[in-house]
Amino acid sequence: MSREQQEALDRGINLFNEQRFFEAHEEWEEEWRLMAEGEDKTFFQGLIYTAAVFLKYTQRECAGAKELLNRSLSSLRAGMDRHPDISVGQLIDDLTGLREPFESCTFSVQERSLPIIHRNLVNW
Repeated sequence: MSREQQEALDRGINLFNEQRFFEAHEEWEEEWRLMAEGEDKTFFQGLIYTAAVFLKYTQRECAGAKELLNRSLSSLRAGMDRHPDISVGQLIDDLTGLREPFESCTFSVQERSLPIIHRNLVNW
């Protein structure tokens, strides 16, 4: 991953964790458009989908959130072993835990309880 891609990844994570889902989506998408096909591009796509899931959910667009949730899970798996500084497995678990409430469209998960992207301490 290039330095520019890493910086976009980091900026997007910060925005995402501040629940600025649209801005995170835009940050990641801008870099994603420039990336060559591969696991990093697929992972970025998963992050873009995840931001879109939460954006749709906070806008109370249940159908869009449900559809994008499954796409995000599939794409995020590409980053499992490529990004040791990100708790990708935890994010996938957190998103998987949202399937039932999102399927029911009850909006029972409060916005402040939506998952964040956790970072791991990694010795480079």
